[in-house]
Amino acid sequence: MSKKLAILAAAAMLLTGCGGLGGENTETAGSEDSSTAAPETAQSSSVDSSQETAKTQQTDGTEKVTETVTETERDTATVTKEQSSDPWDIRITQFDTRSMEDLDFDLKEPEKDQSAVTTTAAAGDNDFWFDTSDAVKRKIEWNSTDNKYTFWVSVNIPVHIYDYYTELPRYYLPGEYINYIDDEYNRGTVRNIADALQGVADEYGYSFNETVYEVIRFVQSIPYMTDMDSKGVEEYPKYPIETLYDNCGDCEDLSILLASILREMGIGVCFIDYPTHIAVAVQAADDSENYNFDIFDKHWFYVETTDLGWKLGQMPENRIGQSATLYRIN
Repeated sequence: MSKKLAILAAAAMLLTGCGGLGGENTETAGSEDSSTAAPETAQSSSVDSSQETAKTQQTDGTEKVTETVTETERDTATVTKEQSSDPWDIRITQFDTRSMEDLDFDLKEPEKDQSAVTTTAAAGDNDFWFDTSDAVKRKIEWNSTDNKYTFWVSVNIPVHIYDYYTELPRYYLPGEYINYIDDEYNRGTVRNIADALQGVADEYGYSFNETVYEVIRFVQSIPYMTDMDSKGVEEYPKYPIETLYDNCGDCEDLSILLASILREMGIGVCFIDYPTHIAVAVQAADDSENYNFDIFDKHWFYVETTDLGWKLGQMPENRIGQSATLYRIN
């Protein structure tokens, strides 16, 4: 068996279960500003990811929105568009009182073919990746968006593999986060989680949009914790396997995990880089009239990962109108 297949097969062994239980949710989802400060990071070499800088607006009536666009493959340009935000405001203010069917937040459904796995994991024999004798179980539970079910995913993570990833170098710039997502072992594990979440959604008859909501809530249910509290350092971006093992993460850790799952589902995603915060953008349907960002010739919804209760497209107040850099994940 090749090393690539061995690593993916070992990753498949980690997922031990998933499911859902009926019942009303007694949790009251908060909608407070859960944005968090991410410390400044050191500059590094050139970034391969495409990037654009956008300014978002969300006000009553019709206004001009000016966006400064910068890409690695073309010169700086200024794009001006007319946008009526009346329907957008209605949907934001009434998120908690309208059913999913009424929201009209259409996402871009994935293409059938998935991209190939890129190998970045260090060399090692098959026994290293297959050995689960020291595995630790992590079970993540969350209440469904419609408050009808409690879903859960259970993952076994070998301690020696967790230790292996904690010793790898860190990538501190958002344009380098693709290294956490493209790692072969992490990608195999995340792909199995994505398949499990899709399987649960199919079992309960969820639509594509509803399935994405549950993936978001799965990540949001992982407790938020700063790097200083969890690792004793100011800044420590994690591989998805580390976030799952630690059962906690800060804004970039949870964003990396969410982006990795959605990417495995074939959904277009970007990292949104604010001066003190990282979030995720999810690609909207081409004909969607509601969106937060209009960039890379696509429409995008903002996703806040740091707490339950944040809906698709709902932005913390201090992010509305703030400039951000988007890094598209291919």
